[in-house]
Amino acid sequence: MYEHSRRLFTALRPLLAPSPDPLATKRSLLRYCEAAVRRLGDDESPGRVVQRLFLEVRPLIAPSDALQALDVVERAVHGLHHAALAARVAPIMRCAAVNRRQEPCGRDALRGHPYCASHRHLAEAVAASSRGTLPRRPVAHG
Repeated sequence: MYEHSRRLFTALRPLLAPSPDPLATKRSLLRYCEAAVRRLGDDESPGRVVQRLFLEVRPLIAPSDALQALDVVERAVHGLHHAALAARVAPIMRCAAVNRRQEPCGRDALRGHPYCASHRHLAEAVAASSRGTLPRRPVAHG
């Protein structure tokens, strides 16, 4: 959430109208951006988030930049919404390992790997067997 609200804040900051207290204006803008990202995360419709955020930041924006601000808000909110949907739809891969009882491991695989953290050593063994070599095992000194 932090990075998304900061990205939105950074896009809107150049459009702020001059004010007697620029620090307070920037804090207000940041607070509005954080609230918008939070509302989007709470499954509020993107259209409502755009409308509410624009109404909140409009007094802080120079009148000549209002249309540009609306465009920035729309693009950012809809982009965040689509990214959130894509993240929800992405399948969660299960670990490809089989336990001692010959049942599939129930843990989630690491991103980009077929095995979970507990079974990632099996990836090395599979790679070594495909090369025709044995995987290296640590030698116990005792």
